[in-house]
Amino acid sequence: MALIQGLFPSARNNDPFIDAYVLTLPFLPVLLMAGSALPAVPLLTFLLGTWRVFEVLVFLSNTYLFDDYRARMRGEEPKPFGGIRRVLILTGVNYIELILWFAAFYRILIPELSQPGLEYAVNAVNFSFVTMSAFGTTNVQPPGWVVTVVAIAQSALGLAMALAVIARSVSLLPRRKTGDPLGI
Repeated sequence: MALIQGLFPSARNNDPFIDAYVLTLPFLPVLLMAGSALPAVPLLTFLLGTWRVFEVLVFLSNTYLFDDYRARMRGEEPKPFGGIRRVLILTGVNYIELILWFAAFYRILIPELSQPGLEYAVNAVNFSFVTMSAFGTTNVQPPGWVVTVVAIAQSALGLAMALAVIARSVSLLPRRKTGDPLGI
């Protein structure tokens, strides 16, 4: 995102641009999975996927963990990035995008899923979805330690994203006044 905003300065703080950018990126791993028979696709998938996973992690860390703190340090009232509904929708899209990127990774790393055909791509997405949303795998077992590490990282990422969304959503709920002198 920073690279795109650096190349196109008019895109800074432009909500429609950010929305279009985030909403179109989940199609990229799908296109790369469809063209996985081409020789340069695995390297391109790895490079773009790693960049996007890192970019989503940085965005979510900033949005859910540090924006509140930075606003208070500037003496401003913390506010969600364009509204809590927008943040939650974009986070959901990011969640789906990460599932698709990891599915593209698994198509490269797991020989059972690297065969051409829609059935194998669907199996890769299924494996990725189950790994991201639960601590477990499907009937496809990760072969080797590299795929196991990727699956563990994806599970941890899915858990961290879910916890961050829940924590941030709860923190934005209106606080009610109580009779307790401590305000608890």
